[in-house]
Amino acid sequence: TATTEIYTLSLHDALPIYRRKWAVWGPGQPRHRTKTWWQPHNWNTNKPQGHHVFTASLADVFDADPGVNPAWLGEVLDVIKACPNLIFQVLTKRIDEAAARLPTLIAARGGWTSFPNLWLGCTAENQDCWDIRVPVLLGIIGPAIRFVSVEPMLGPIDPKGLKPDWIIVGGESGPRWRPIKIEWVRAMRDFSVANGIPFFFKQWAALNPNRIPKTLDGRRWRQAPR
Repeated sequence: TATTEIYTLSLHDALPIYRRKWAVWGPGQPRHRTKTWWQPHNWNTNKPQGHHVFTASLADVFDADPGVNPAWLGEVLDVIKACPNLIFQVLTKRIDEAAARLPTLIAARGGWTSFPNLWLGCTAENQDCWDIRVPVLLGIIGPAIRFVSVEPMLGPIDPKGLKPDWIIVGGESGPRWRPIKIEWVRAMRDFSVANGIPFFFKQWAALNPNRIPKTLDGRRWRQAPR
């Protein structure tokens, strides 16, 4: 499988879309659309072809909280379709919601061939989450790329032969960070290499991971699908 070094931060933007007010997380907290909602239309013209947009950096586009207007997800898809020069990385922990809602919404907009720039991913921080979420992700037929973000990695994971198109691994940060073991990361790296899956190692677990070299066994792993 051909891979390329992942974009640098200068080639990447985040699209919050809708978020919890004042970044207060949890059920029942107010959700609001952000000022960056339509920014990708400018990026589509001004950024290089294939510019990546992480969607959404402070929210989950499949959030089913009553405070989220159900129409917003359709509007997100309209933005993605209208910006074919950009690649939208849509990451969710609610992959079951994606599986339930995307088929109808995508079909109403011309089908998956109209969305070659939508990469769909789910989080899987431990074995239970991998076993539950990854089969659902891989059961969604149509996205150009289906990826798994093992962040924060909180335990060893046996992939059990499940092969997404991209695997990202990273440790937890912040004052309540929990440790990550090198053998957990190595196992995911080795599985990825053996199966031709691009592997991206984001960071080690720490209060401030930016102070620790982002290397595994002497090299940086920053692969991504082309």
